[in-house]
Amino acid sequence: IGTSAPQARLNVKGAASDTTMAFTAENSSGSETLTVLNNNKVGVNASASLESYLNVMSPASQNGFNLVTLQANTTTVGKTASILFGVNTTNSREKGAFNFVRTGSGHGIGDFTWSLNQSDGGAGQVASASDERMRLTSAGNLGIGTTGPAVKFDVASGDIRAQSGLVIGTTQTTAADNTIQFNSGFIQYDGTNLRYTAPVSGNHTFDTGNVGIGTTSPGAQLDLSTDSARNMTTNTW
Repeated sequence: IGTSAPQARLNVKGAASDTTMAFTAENSSGSETLTVLNNNKVGVNASASLESYLNVMSPASQNGFNLVTLQANTTTVGKTASILFGVNTTNSREKGAFNFVRTGSGHGIGDFTWSLNQSDGGAGQVASASDERMRLTSAGNLGIGTTGPAVKFDVASGDIRAQSGLVIGTTQTTAADNTIQFNSGFIQYDGTNLRYTAPVSGNHTFDTGNVGIGTTSPGAQLDLSTDSARNMTTNTW
């Protein structure tokens, strides 16, 4: 259709490279179910103002309908269903991947993983399971740098930086800059001093070890040491 040299059993050639329709399919009520535009954009149950190259919209009567299903046809543990991402003019150089990997035999349970390939090689250097950077397990644990996170947030072989504050507990929701905020009490660095504010009630305890002020090697449970400018001699308890 639109060509005198068809390359397949059905070959439809558009008349331009714009947003006009090159091909459309309708259901029995006359509603468009599949649309292909001349600019290569495809719509499923969508035909107007297609914003991307694949646009899928559920029928109005099917709110919450599963729009897209990706399933690898296997029951083998370790196999994945993946979406590859790349920014290149050539295929087989997709450096990012979002994967669902099967981890058990029961009803296909598994984890979500994110892979990033850092190789600067050519064709075939695509993101794969060996390039995994982050994993969300079926138990709800998120791991960075580990394929087996054991707690809700598990970071391996790296540091964590909080550029404002950190909240630990269930009753507080905010923390000041450079502060570790607990349900009651906090530890804060103000740029010069490290402050510890304890709960309103309760004891301040150190279960083991020595505490030193003015010394990096306390020799007693409490060791106070200052230089001559502070006019204080060493005292230990």
